[in-house]
Amino acid sequence: MLTINVICAFAAAASAFPTTLPTQHTSPAKRQDGGSFIHVTGVEGAVGWRQEIFTLKSDADAWNVYMLALERFKDMPASDPLSWYQIAGIHGQPYVAWDSVGPCDNCTLSGYCTHQSTLFPTWHRPYLALFEQSLINNAYEVANEFEGGQKDRYLNRASVLRMPFWDWAQNPADENDYFPSLFRDEFITVTKPQGDVQIENPLLRYHFKNDQDHSFIQGGGDVTWRNPTFNAANRAQLRSDTWAVLTSQVQYNAFSTQSLSAAWDNQNPYSIEALHDQVHINTGGQMGIVPQAAFDPFFWIHHAQVDHVFALWQAAHPDVWVQPWSEIGSSTSYAAGSTEDASSDLTPFHSSTSGGFYSSDAVRKTETFTYLYADLASGDSAANIINRLYRDSETPLTKRATPPASNMGDWINRGIGATSREEVSEYIANVEVDSQSMEGSFTIYLFDGTFDESKPEQWHDEPNLIGAHGFFSSPKAMGDGTARVNAGISLTGSLASKLKSGGLKDLSTDSVTAYLKEHIEWKIVKADGSVVDKDDVPGLQIAIMTSVVQLPGAKGQIARWGGFEALPDVTKGRKYGFDGEWKSHFHGHGHGRDH
Repeated sequence: MLTINVICAFAAAASAFPTTLPTQHTSPAKRQDGGSFIHVTGVEGAVGWRQEIFTLKSDADAWNVYMLALERFKDMPASDPLSWYQIAGIHGQPYVAWDSVGPCDNCTLSGYCTHQSTLFPTWHRPYLALFEQSLINNAYEVANEFEGGQKDRYLNRASVLRMPFWDWAQNPADENDYFPSLFRDEFITVTKPQGDVQIENPLLRYHFKNDQDHSFIQGGGDVTWRNPTFNAANRAQLRSDTWAVLTSQVQYNAFSTQSLSAAWDNQNPYSIEALHDQVHINTGGQMGIVPQAAFDPFFWIHHAQVDHVFALWQAAHPDVWVQPWSEIGSSTSYAAGSTEDASSDLTPFHSSTSGGFYSSDAVRKTETFTYLYADLASGDSAANIINRLYRDSETPLTKRATPPASNMGDWINRGIGATSREEVSEYIANVEVDSQSMEGSFTIYLFDGTFDESKPEQWHDEPNLIGAHGFFSSPKAMGDGTARVNAGISLTGSLASKLKSGGLKDLSTDSVTAYLKEHIEWKIVKADGSVVDKDDVPGLQIAIMTSVVQLPGAKGQIARWGGFEALPDVTKGRKYGFDGEWKSHFHGHGHGRDH
């Protein structure tokens, strides 16, 4: 059993803030009268816009209020349930009850977060709203400390301010700034009532206070830390994976979680949870450790983007929603084997001061918590936004005349009304594993040929790296190899580059199969940099799969994906695992083929 190329693209969609600002400035109440529980409301008042962080930064007053609010938020006493320390602790450690919500029957206090569950996107929505609620409380407090015209300006900004997101799937404006300096700078200059002063960058780290239990922090010390490995390759992979997540999945359950279900015939290589995992691993440090991640300020910037992708997918699939799901693991909120659905409680988030919890149905609209995303607020269609943000503009080199006969009946009809579309073949390596079967997070690396095996800490920068995927796991092994998840690693870009250089004749399935059998290599590395021995990853299987995709033929259209199929002769007709020249099930340490 398991326990469980324009960085400010949104500026074109909408202006930095609504043009009409509130004239009354009242700080939202932390706790409403008449009840004993915290009512998670998000920011009380009119609906505001969550924006990409560089768009927010372009508004000097808004950015100043945001920085000061973060600084004050992190300094709140741990005894306050709306403090950074207590809100971050909801996700996992130090494993204490929040707002008097204890574990469910047959559950333990192991963290409320809903990983490897279809509740993953919906549970994090009220979690972010709670954080935003306290953030804006602090924004009002700091704004009220100014006087005269400054006070009015900052109160105006506080009244419409929402937490920003960093769109890690966009091409960076600075090609060398793959993990932006605003997350790395030690100090920044802000304006306080006494004038301009230098403070520690509130986005850099979290400092634990002496009275805050932080004995659980891996690596010791009293601050969070990171080890970012973002580069051109993984930023490009995040872009292509985000486009695939938003266009390939039309079932909510498959979109929402990387966990596998026989009902889907094991064909959900692209999910928002798997996409989210990759950013956690690329960031490193506490962000790579499930029960500690929420203490890092970057957690909230990242998860706001995850919720943004979720909102885009909802806009593209307005009639699709949560279906019943049997949990493969357990949390503080539910037990393994329980059936959860759209009405299940998203604990510990109370929907009123007198009790009761939000459900997925109750948080389906972002307006429930008084926010919209600026691009969706522009009125443009979801298809146009998705294509503009995440679809590469170059003509794909994987063009094919017709889909294979076996796929003709598999087309996903999205009701877009397209007729003539360009068809391309997408190739992926689909990884299946019990992500909780190891101690800590780990990464699968796929290489096209040789690489320096002596320097695993540099494999993310290897020239022959095809792609990688990080699995976001707890510090202790809590699985037995039976709770399966999967994630796809796109091979299409690498194969297209090989075609350009003359190393590959064409991109037919025959040519790709022969090429990969000859060239592909693979390795697994734990978060501490150690290469994994063959018996450390129970149930590991990797398969090369393909899908035929119809690209958008006109504005307002979205891509249509066919079903995923294993390449012939490589998997011998099986969905997962390799026979013949390849090691059985890709199980074990070493290269992807026998030597």
